[in-house]
Amino acid sequence: MNDQKDNLNLTGMLRNLPEHEPPRDLMPLVMESLAPKKISRWRRLYLLAKSPRVVTITPLKLVTAVAACVLILAVFFQLPPKRFETAVRRIDSQLVPVTFSLDNREARSVYLIGSFNDWKPEEYAMKLDRRSNRWILEISIPPGGHEYAFLINDKQAIPDPRAAFYKMDGFGSRNSVIYTSVSDENIL
Repeated sequence: MNDQKDNLNLTGMLRNLPEHEPPRDLMPLVMESLAPKKISRWRRLYLLAKSPRVVTITPLKLVTAVAACVLILAVFFQLPPKRFETAVRRIDSQLVPVTFSLDNREARSVYLIGSFNDWKPEEYAMKLDRRSNRWILEISIPPGGHEYAFLINDKQAIPDPRAAFYKMDGFGSRNSVIYTSVSDENIL
């Protein structure tokens, strides 16, 4: 009963207090104290990594995730390997013999690079024929269209000046194009 009487006295005292207007800068001060602190990106990343997450895996999500991973691997690591693709192309089609030649007396070395050898000059060194003074290489390639160029002195790629067709390479230069078929003899 005494507690009830104390509560009534306290309520009466609060009602009798004089009313005052709050200071004008009270609202901005209160809001400033409530404003969130700026957190660095590293701290946000740390907090995100530290927070628990619920992961739900459904069969459809799992298949989608696996397909995305395979696609990423295929793009970045060029799966299946180029050697495998080249071997499959050779099995699927008959190879066509082609003779490439270039007249360049100043060259110390000439390599044949192209879409048929993944633009890698290894094992495609041309030999200088002393009688004709021409660089020559005889190889067999799959039928179809192929871009190629000659790599002079290990640094300068030039198109074949005798080629019938050319294609821009996307880097401001052009490549020669050869079209081969099983029934034709292909000499350049």
